[in-house]
This record gives sequence, structure tokens and C-alpha cells, in this order.
Amino acid sequence: MSADGGTPSMSSQQPNMSAILSPHAPNSGNIITFCIPGFSQALNVKFPDYRLAVCAKCKKNYKTRELCRVRNCHNEPPWTTCFICVTLDASCTDDEGKIKQTCQFGIKLAPWQPYCLKEGCQWDSKGKTPVCAVCKKTNRTRNFCRERHLHRHLPWCTVYVTLTALDGSNGADGAASGMYNTTTTPASVVEMSANASTQAAALAVNIKHPSEGFLQAGQDPSDDINEVVDEDSSRSFLCMVNSAGCSIKWLDYEVLDESNMQVMNPSPMAANGAAFGMNMGDAQSAAGPWMQMYPQFYGGAQAQDAESAATQQQQWMAYQQWMMMMQAQAAQYQQSQQQGQEQAVAGVADSENVNGAGGVKEEEDDVNHHGEGEDAEDNGDQPDAKRQRVDEEV
Repeated sequence: MSADGGTPSMSSQQPNMSAILSPHAPNSGNIITFCIPGFSQALNVKFPDYRLAVCAKCKKNYKTRELCRVRNCHNEPPWTTCFICVTLDASCTDDEGKIKQTCQFGIKLAPWQPYCLKEGCQWDSKGKTPVCAVCKKTNRTRNFCRERHLHRHLPWCTVYVTLTALDGSNGADGAASGMYNTTTTPASVVEMSANASTQAAALAVNIKHPSEGFLQAGQDPSDDINEVVDEDSSRSFLCMVNSAGCSIKWLDYEVLDESNMQVMNPSPMAANGAAFGMNMGDAQSAAGPWMQMYPQFYGGAQAQDAESAATQQQQWMAYQQWMMMMQAQAAQYQQSQQQGQEQAVAGVADSENVNGAGGVKEEEDDVNHHGEGEDAEDNGDQPDAKRQRVDEEV
């Protein structure tokens, strides 16, 4: 704002010059930079469009997402809690199973993953954690999802990324392939981020409830990033980031049932064969690694069975025949309707012609009848005249 408080300052209205000078360069907007407690690298995570809330300063000044994240390219954490699921690649851990602290990492967006909080860990019932994807799809409330049924699934707005270790040779290749590299952070900044008070940070940015969406206060606010990662574990943790700080929680594989799978993956049946126009190889590749992890939903054994594929092919052919029959019936019905309309129009025309001919005949009959009456009157007058002459002679 200007000194008089009337118009915004020019600094807040300056456009992104790099985007103007290099219009074909990769989009640098919708990126946040945050530090994980105990981790020596600052993560730069690219969000999908219109998924990242504005920073605390722009929220206070009523700025839009377009102005904050795209034009001005603000990379500060949002004013409200955002959820980022980070999956560690095999190259991110050493022989002991601990995450590497000295190398640089590349971050890339990943598809949805079936993860949830570990057993015994629940979301804060008094917070404002968004509902899970299943409850979002079925239009359930937060009370139904988080309080009544205690769903441990990740929020529907969670962004999934994969972390890959980069050496000195392939750092540029990682940037060229669409990855956003991490930034080395001084140890003092890491220690400060780990020990920062969320209440003090909230007062600095004027946020009333900085811990909305975080876990219960009675539990440990954050897990240890240097925890040993087992081979059978999910190798994933959830980052809950806002302008007041960052908290992480290690995740487990989600226990799915049939209803959840139908909502989370709307095309699991496509992995079973050509019932939807896909061959077996393409269907299996589309299912991805979840076919091996959840064969009861993707039909991992049945997808390789020729009899199952033949049965589904027969079902698909029967469906096509049924559709052709329905289309033929619809065409026949439409043709009969058109013929009925034409017959109705022809019947109206014929009735009008018949009525016209009958009227002319009636008029002719009236004229003939009227003429006969006049003749009869004339003939009736002649005997009276003769009778009068005879009387006069007598």
C-alpha cells in the first residue's frame, strides 16, 4: 500500500519479468519452499494449478492466487495447512536405511498412492483436516469422516511427490526432466525450523489458529526424518506445511476395501481385459504396481487367464449387440411416429375436402327445391283463374 493508504504500491503490482522475457520456459509458479525438521535440504515442491493457497502476507492483504503464486511467484508456505506426501526412492537411503543428508535431491509429481496414517495415530478431531478422497467423492462431512469413523486416509487435497537422489553428474538432467531440485539449507536454519514455536510464528503473520489440520496436541508433533526405513515399509511420509511450521508423519499402506477401491480408482475393471476396448498388456500396464499389491481388486491372477479374457470379450460383444438392437428399435419407433404424423395430416386434409363437397351439394339441393316450389305456386294459381272466369261467364 502507498503512504496515504489509498492505492497499492508498485512493488506488489510488478509482473513476473522472467515469464515475459522467456515465455516458453518452464512455469516457475505454484512452488513452495519449506524445511523439514532435522533435514539439511529445503524442498521445492511444484503444486498443480489452483491447488496451492496464497501465502500469509497475501492472505492478509486479500491477494488472489494468480497474483501471489503465478505473477509474483511467492514460494512461501501457505497461510493454511497443505498436505504433501513424499515417497523416498531407493537412491535416497543408505545401506543402513537412513535418508542421505549430504546429496541433492530431485522432486517430481507422482500419482495417487494408497497410504494412510500408522495404526494408533488419528487426526485432530477439533482441527480442520479435510476429508479423505472417498468421503469427498461421496459428499460426506468432516464430522462423518474424521470424528465418527476416524478415517486415517490422507486428505483429498494431498499432493504426491517422489524424492530421488541426484549426484553431481545428473543434477542438470533431473532439472531438464521436470524435477525441482532441493536447496541446501544451513544447519542453523534447520535447527531453528525444528525448534520454532508455532505460536510465535503465528503472531508474526497474524494467524489465529496455526495448528489447524495438524495432529492431536497430546502426541508427538512430528516424527523423526532420520528414522530407519525398512524395506517392507511404505518409504513415505506426510508433510503438513503452513506458514507457522512443518510437521511430518510416517505412513503405512492403506487397507482398502472394495468400496474404497471403486472410488479411488474408477477403472479397476479395465485391468481385467478388453471389456473396455483395451488389450491385456495395456490394461496391466495401466494398473501399475497396485495390481501386484492388491490383486483382489485388480484381478492380478485372472488378468492372465485366457478364459476370463474370452468371457469378457463375449460380454463386450453381447453388449455391442444389445446396443445395436436398441438403436434399431429407436429408429423403428421414430419412423412409426413420423408415419403416424403424416397419416394424421392426410386425414385432416381429406375431411376438409369431404366437407366442402357436401356443402356444395346441399346448396344445389336447396336451389332445386326452391325452384320447384315456385313452379308449384304458379301451377296452383292457374286453376283458380280458370274457375273465376267460368264463374263470371255464368
